[in-house]
Amino acid sequence: MLYTIEKANEFIRGNKETTGKKFYPDYHFAPPIGWTNDPNGVVIFNNELHLFYQHYPYKAEHGAMHWGHAKSKEGLHWQDLPVALAPDQDYDKGGVFSGSAIEKDGKLYVMYTGHLPDETDETKTRQNQNIAISEDGVNFKKYEGNPVLTEDDIPAGTSVVDFRDPKIFEKDGIYYSVIGSKTLDNKGQVILYHSEDLLNWEYVSVIFPYNPYLGTMVECPDLLLFKDKAVFILSAMDYVDEKGKVHSHISWLIEGEMDWENFEFQQTSIKEMDNGMDFYAPQTVKLAEERYLAIAWMQNWQANRPTYELGHNWFGQMTLPRMITAKDGELQQKVPLKIFDLIKI
Repeated sequence: MLYTIEKANEFIRGNKETTGKKFYPDYHFAPPIGWTNDPNGVVIFNNELHLFYQHYPYKAEHGAMHWGHAKSKEGLHWQDLPVALAPDQDYDKGGVFSGSAIEKDGKLYVMYTGHLPDETDETKTRQNQNIAISEDGVNFKKYEGNPVLTEDDIPAGTSVVDFRDPKIFEKDGIYYSVIGSKTLDNKGQVILYHSEDLLNWEYVSVIFPYNPYLGTMVECPDLLLFKDKAVFILSAMDYVDEKGKVHSHISWLIEGEMDWENFEFQQTSIKEMDNGMDFYAPQTVKLAEERYLAIAWMQNWQANRPTYELGHNWFGQMTLPRMITAKDGELQQKVPLKIFDLIKI
């Protein structure tokens, strides 16, 4: 099937009324039809909260990923917007995988992973990083210089098969991107790149080298910078705890410090970000100093999928937005009574 934004939006318009409403959430965001997993591009643009998300509109199951799109004024009620990205280029034809968004000069830039699977030989699967730009926050044009990062930009000893989920942030006028990765012997790690213009990227370091908490692969890494500490939020695959139990997917909140001379994160403490069964791939946007907003996929890969099995034509939803703050040296998470307070700057 040849995927395009136009086909996706036409399908959604013509079929969204078939979505079963029995279990459809009132406040947690869910797709108008079809499948969703990771939140992508959580960003404030034109004083509204924008949420992009992994989306396959044609079935309530994982398929060739698109980027769905919605926005909200207060974080509870969402307005569906047209599909932002489709896997319509040679470099992303297997799926427009997860990524992030940032505003620059009044434009919205997104960085995402292009997926190129090889169904006959997994070792030949490749993933790359790409840029798309929007003047209005709704309609995106993919950068003609894509892909901006390929297997040629991956450090030695690192898998070229699993290289995904770029999260952009800015510090002191330089743009950085942390990307999930693993070593050749299946040990999770996070890689750092930098750019002056969001278009030309260079490798910097393995910012977060392997330790056992990172499992066999890191997905959806996100670096939060507070006044007195740095915090990594990330999701790890196949973490084995001290009792030998394998956690196939787990999301960590890891406190530490950044060594900016060597571009390496130094961990000081770690805890599970959410103890619920259904919480994965959280992503944040910085609202102000010492304050971030986070949204996660309120699901996991091992869960039952009743809305799919019952033919309701949708699957997956997001957590309510939560605020992450650092107060008196202590990291706090909470969902305020007034969600609007999260995005009011």
